Amino acid sequence: MKTCPKCNRSYDDETLNFCLDDGEWLLSDEPESEDDTNLFSSSEPESEAPTRQKIQKTDETAILPTDAIKRSSLNTGTRRPMRVLFGATVGLFVFLAAGYGLFQWYSGSSDSTEALPEIEEERLTGDGQVLEAAISPDGKFLAYLEVKDEKSSLLVKQIETNSTVEILKEGEFQDINNVIFSPDGNHVYFAGIDPDRKRAIYRVPTLGGSPAMIPLETMVFSISPDGASLAYYGDDAETTETHISLADPDGSNARKILSKAGKTWVEPGTTWSPDGKHLVLVQGDDDRLPEPELSLAVYSFEDGSTRDLGSIRWERIDDKGLVWDPSGKFVYLTGRQTAGDTMQIWRISFPDGEAVRLTRNRKNYWGLSITSDGSRVVTTENEVRSGIWVSPDLDPMNSVEVLPARGDTWSLDWTPDGRIVYVSDQSGAPEVWMMNADGSEQKQLTNDRIVKLEPAVSPDGEFVVYYSPVDGFQLYKVPIGGGLSSRIATGQIGPSNPDFSKDGKHIVFSAWTGGKQGIYRIPAAGGNSERLTDYPSTEPSYSPDGSAIACFYFAKDARFPSIAIIPATGGSPLKSFDVPATTATYRGPVWTPDGKQITYIVSNGEKRDLWAQPVIGGDPVRLTDFDRPWIARRSYSRDGKRVAVTRAEGFRNVLMLKGLK
Repeated sequence: MKTCPKCNRSYDDETLNFCLDDGEWLLSDEPESEDDTNLFSSSEPESEAPTRQKIQKTDETAILPTDAIKRSSLNTGTRRPMRVLFGATVGLFVFLAAGYGLFQWYSGSSDSTEALPEIEEERLTGDGQVLEAAISPDGKFLAYLEVKDEKSSLLVKQIETNSTVEILKEGEFQDINNVIFSPDGNHVYFAGIDPDRKRAIYRVPTLGGSPAMIPLETMVFSISPDGASLAYYGDDAETTETHISLADPDGSNARKILSKAGKTWVEPGTTWSPDGKHLVLVQGDDDRLPEPELSLAVYSFEDGSTRDLGSIRWERIDDKGLVWDPSGKFVYLTGRQTAGDTMQIWRISFPDGEAVRLTRNRKNYWGLSITSDGSRVVTTENEVRSGIWVSPDLDPMNSVEVLPARGDTWSLDWTPDGRIVYVSDQSGAPEVWMMNADGSEQKQLTNDRIVKLEPAVSPDGEFVVYYSPVDGFQLYKVPIGGGLSSRIATGQIGPSNPDFSKDGKHIVFSAWTGGKQGIYRIPAAGGNSERLTDYPSTEPSYSPDGSAIACFYFAKDARFPSIAIIPATGGSPLKSFDVPATTATYRGPVWTPDGKQITYIVSNGEKRDLWAQPVIGGDPVRLTDFDRPWIARRSYSRDGKRVAVTRAEGFRNVLMLKGLK
């Protein structure tokens, strides 16, 4: 017997995991077996979360029951300084972030017992092409970023009449982020990257005009209630410093008010109190692993002090999803406490920090803005669908669909005998699967309902390595025929992006040390890991002959990433190549089978295509020109004759919510 903890409906069908009425995770009424008791122990006080459980392991092997509730942190590869620098592509981020949150587990650890408000939803757009939006303080106008094909445009809609004007022309900027209204409603602000790769804040009149540049290098900022100050995020990948700074409206008088480095950091998002005396921000701490690393904090402008806002820890908080209610009593956010949860809307009371989840569904909410009277909030909801396509040759444009885009499919790799291993939610959870190259004989290799990413097949075809949020994000391997997963003890924080050396003796991966992401390798049979780079670098990929590794990295004082080629044994880059500011740096450089080019994915507006950089130098070459769905991942077969790609499309619309209080 299983019971829904929200509506108390009971089910006799033991195969069901979610309530059919409200989508909550079903709890078993049966007492835990003696074996289960040995495997799990409570990680938090029973009064807070009697259903929360933490996986305990014996050495490397953990048995992961399907009906266990997993509560762990997932590093998506965009945290810390790299959150903006390695994840600057807004269009691609939409698909990535939504994909990580399509699975909802029970999340009752901080829910209040008070009755939830009746929330009324009104959709303000319907074409599915809006990346973010903001409502004017008086509630009359909607500013939104629309992305079509290769171009982005900024529009303002009069909500009552539904009439729209374009205030920023298509293609005027490489990237646009953080759209907000000025407190008086006369201007729309945004952060942008211009065609010359310059990053700054811009201001444009609400009904159109020439944008004015504010020379602050950031992509995330907020405006004080009186409009007299800007709070903005900055970072330095080389020193690992992250900071929140203040500046006057014209960008002058810039000064840091909070700075962290090493194992602690601040996230980009902030929100001002209505009286302008406080700033709520998000802090992270690696020492909290394997529990979620993020927490809310309140900065006081009066004395410069910082204190925690409540005791809740978060796995993810949207940096554009923080707003302070005009009453001063609440802070609203979009976030999740656990990898695998959807991004939901929460209300945090001030000053005590009690957290109440206001939405309970399988939607993902991104971004928040609020009217000056607090009666209406605007957000966006997102849905992603993706599938796998395989080409008979090395041209992705010749690929045909072999796994339909009925749900979401993530990264993939080839086996030596020409099959494809991939991560998909086709069984209702993000599991590792294997199939023939034509899509036949699909077989599920894992079945523990924990998020998995980037499977890599060993050269001998015996097992698959992937990374997962268990125990604060670790590497795991599973036999190619399926069975129990076992942990690969790397000794590093947040190992990710695994790749096998061509002789199968080593696994190379990204990891964090002292707040800096670098490249490491470890013997495939287990043992001590060694650091290969002492500079900010991520997403390693072995060359076909095994003599070199391609990765993304930041040169000293660089504001955008490059592709580097380093020796397989580590050290300084042998070569480096500039890439566009909108390169998807969380989707890795991948070598072509002949070793003559390194491929990467670039976003231009909504469109995403595959490009290749010749190793000998010269201009990059565009390899694809897809219509919807766009390319998301690619992998070349072991015999060097075929390429498989995942193609994805997202649908994102603006919602206006009423009755949140």
